[in-house]
Amino acid sequence: MDFMQRLSESAQDLGAFSPEQEDISSLIFADSRSLPWDPEGRILLPEDLLTHAAITETAAFVGKGQTFQIWEPTAYKAAESEIRSRAQKSPPTLRLSSAPRPTNGGGP
Repeated sequence: MDFMQRLSESAQDLGAFSPEQEDISSLIFADSRSLPWDPEGRILLPEDLLTHAAITETAAFVGKGQTFQIWEPTAYKAAESEIRSRAQKSPPTLRLSSAPRPTNGGGP
């Protein structure tokens, strides 16, 4: 929820009612929802999300730093191949931040 709050605050930095703010808000927040947990502590994905992602029997949980994505495994392998191909053509760079960010909901 802290990450979603940071995204929401960042979206407010865009011009109010600008096309950029409308697009970001729609893409990130319109379909966002809290997911229920089963008694064993696993998240339960709603049927519409399973259908959208074409997930049936198995799912791939893909770490994305502070977040993760859930994919249909074959679809992720194709996406991963595309990502690797782009990276070979134009290697990404990452500037390491100078200090670790607090993980307990502390300041920015």
